[in-house]
Amino acid sequence: MPHLRPLIGAGVPIVANQVQYSLLDRRPQTGMMDYAKEHGLRLAAFGTVAGGWLSDRFLGAPRPSAAEAKAHSVSMRMYRAHLDRWSRADWGLFQELLRTLRAVADKVRVRV
Repeated sequence: MPHLRPLIGAGVPIVANQVQYSLLDRRPQTGMMDYAKEHGLRLAAFGTVAGGWLSDRFLGAPRPSAAEAKAHSVSMRMYRAHLDRWSRADWGLFQELLRTLRAVADKVRVRV
């Protein structure tokens, strides 16, 4: 938001802002959503599946070793930091989240 405010204040006609937003990274909720609503901006979210972490690929899987984690894409390494921050590096808690998401997806018949 620090870069957006001066532009809006200067009258630049901005209609949308792209933000990183997922269950693991909910920073837009700490002011951006309210600011966007107040100024009539649309938010376009990216990273909603946290680079693939929020998928069946990791459901029931053991925690990847440090070497395995480094082998993932840059995006997955970046989102791993969000995952570890969210879960306090508790793989069991993350597995609980994935089980819950799978149950919701099954209920509404969605494959992820």
